[in-house]
Amino acid sequence: MYKDDNLIKLSFLGDIMCEMPLLKASHIIGDDYNFDDVFKEMKPIFEQSDYVVGNLETICAGKESGYTNHVFSFNTPDQFIDSIQKSGIDMVTTATNHSLDRGIDGLKRNLETLNKYNVENTGTYLTKEDSEEIFYKEIDGVKIAFLNYTYGTNTHINGEILRSDELFHVGLLKSQKDEIEQYGRKMSPKTFKQN
Repeated sequence: MYKDDNLIKLSFLGDIMCEMPLLKASHIIGDDYNFDDVFKEMKPIFEQSDYVVGNLETICAGKESGYTNHVFSFNTPDQFIDSIQKSGIDMVTTATNHSLDRGIDGLKRNLETLNKYNVENTGTYLTKEDSEEIFYKEIDGVKIAFLNYTYGTNTHINGEILRSDELFHVGLLKSQKDEIEQYGRKMSPKTFKQN
């Protein structure tokens, strides 16, 4: 995008996730984790951009919800978001197939954690009013809107089905019923166990 002959540079990166090997490698002791090394080499690249957007493919639902212990169901320590913010990532999209890996409570806590670390976000929402606002960023006088939706929420794996009064929490492209029918299986019980 150009404005007054000045280039506005946006950077996008996808699938920021924390699978079991990374979780184990970043564990220090007790409840301490440090993910800074994951993003260390990217920081100089991010600094060249006016705005950096990442697709967050995990949630931070808190230790009590059980950290990632299943290949398709994620929950990451809050320190992950701290490292994301320190690396220079400005905003993350949160409507993904992992949005409900720890249910509505996990989704809400994830948003609270992102807000705590000042990482802007869109795609999942705490309130209906939030979901009706289009997220935009103004950079050098140019307004840029960001939209984020997901094809599904792994309902066939996590068993989390949104009630009609909860649908605003996640930007969905299709109904969860379609997702279950697409995979042609019975819904699984929750696949994560609380640690």
